[in-house]
Amino acid sequence: MVNIQKKSSLFSCNCLSIIVLIIAIILAIIYPEETSELLLRINKFFNKNSGPTTDRKKEIIIGIDFGSTQSGYQIFYNSEIGFQNDMIITTELIFDLYFQKGLSIGNEAHYFPKENIEKQNKLYFTKFKRNLDPKIKSNMANSTIPIGGQIANDKLILEFLRLIKEYIINNTINDLINYENIKDVKWILTVPPLWDDNAKKKMKELATKAEMYNVQIALEPEVASLAIFYDEKIKKELLKPGTSFLLVDMGGYTVDFTAMKILDENKNLEQLLKPVSFTNGSNLINEYIISIIEEAYTKDKLDKVKKTNYQLWEKTLDEIEKAKKVINDNNAEHIKININFNDGRCGRLSDKCTLKYNNIDIPYTSHNIEIPKHLVLNKIYELTDEIIKNMKDQVFNSAQSINLIIITGGFSNNQILKDKINSYLKSTHKEKVFLQNPEKTVMKGAALFGIKPNQIIKRIMPVTIGISINENIFFTFVQRGESVETNKIIKKTIIPFDEKIQIYFADENEELNSDNKKYLDEIDIPLFENSDIPLERRNITVSMKFSSYIHLKLTEIGNNNFEEKILYYPS
Repeated sequence: MVNIQKKSSLFSCNCLSIIVLIIAIILAIIYPEETSELLLRINKFFNKNSGPTTDRKKEIIIGIDFGSTQSGYQIFYNSEIGFQNDMIITTELIFDLYFQKGLSIGNEAHYFPKENIEKQNKLYFTKFKRNLDPKIKSNMANSTIPIGGQIANDKLILEFLRLIKEYIINNTINDLINYENIKDVKWILTVPPLWDDNAKKKMKELATKAEMYNVQIALEPEVASLAIFYDEKIKKELLKPGTSFLLVDMGGYTVDFTAMKILDENKNLEQLLKPVSFTNGSNLINEYIISIIEEAYTKDKLDKVKKTNYQLWEKTLDEIEKAKKVINDNNAEHIKININFNDGRCGRLSDKCTLKYNNIDIPYTSHNIEIPKHLVLNKIYELTDEIIKNMKDQVFNSAQSINLIIITGGFSNNQILKDKINSYLKSTHKEKVFLQNPEKTVMKGAALFGIKPNQIIKRIMPVTIGISINENIFFTFVQRGESVETNKIIKKTIIPFDEKIQIYFADENEELNSDNKKYLDEIDIPLFENSDIPLERRNITVSMKFSSYIHLKLTEIGNNNFEEKILYYPS
């Protein structure tokens, strides 16, 4: 009797489980998003008392593509939940009038009414990221008022990073990221290859001040190379082991290149070409169109519009961005840009007037300007020719033959660019792919880099790197163009002559010497405790560990104390 009751209970339990499962499947079909949300809440409820383990905390990774005009982030929660919450926002920032604190970013900053913005006790900024590049003058940043100097620009970047962190906390599902576990998040912040060591250090320093405690800097084309395996546009047979590809990331500020070889089924990569940048991004087209409007309409009048009605000017910038993406040889002969700058010269709204640009007629009314298409086409042709030339140079410079060209970045959707690249590659018999979601490639790759930072298992050294213990004695660790395994440690034992060791680099593919050296950094030789040996008689081990950055470490032989420092490769 007991056995029968047990079997009956078991049968009832199984039936109940099956019924619940059927109901869950039906709900998932009818309400997929709500069901996913409910399951996450149930999972959170059953795990809240035990709390997340250390391993689960460490698995929260946020990749940030910090762009000049557009930024984005991708979150990887853990191996169970996977990727969630990707977002693209404009790189814009509203500050308080006294420049003390950032108030809003992204769309909130973009659509904030900017007419006489100072009277609202606010300031507006955009394109401030560029100023970390030492090759760019500080006046490249746009704002409603001129605020110059490196200190001011550092604060813009710091506040943007702080606000994007706040935005992520406030917009993740089920509070999976909150003010309590944000300290355990691993942040991957991307930069272009042309930035020097100081700019990369500054970005990491500002991110840390923004309370992104565990932050790592990564190069945009390197992380983009990791994202290609997750793009639906690429046929899987193209990404088989042995394939060598050139990746071209066409951004607004720079066009970046790198070349990789797929080594195995685990998607491990060997770098064939050091990452490089060229400052011929698509924003040059926007700036060219703006220069036509400025000359035709006069810069003084445009400045007045920006000052009194910035919202109208912002709409014009949006119109320019849209026009740039869709223009092709089949469009009408003029590009209409909505401006709404009625200065009275045209009288009624329907009247058409003519402005002049280099003796070329520019028709306009009170609400739009008609720029001759051939002017803009010539600029796009010029830019695409430069990009294709750079592409040819990079293919030629690669140590191995390239089988596949992968194109990504916001400008890769431009049809003229696609036609020109297709025409060039047709004669080379190389496969090519334009990625499906080019605006998201870098931020997705940044999160993947956080998951598997050693997926690129060999890197090409961009420069020769070594140390000097006095003016005439140098130790070379790696040479320019050398392929070095990720996490390889190279050690040198020295007897120091000074309390500092200088780190130098050289652009030539040869041993470091007094003629080719360029200063990179320096590190103190600490007065180690319990060491009565004079400095000039000490044996110091200098080790460098090479990955996406350089981990420098000094250790005194026979003593456990050490000194260490993180270095970034020079551009």
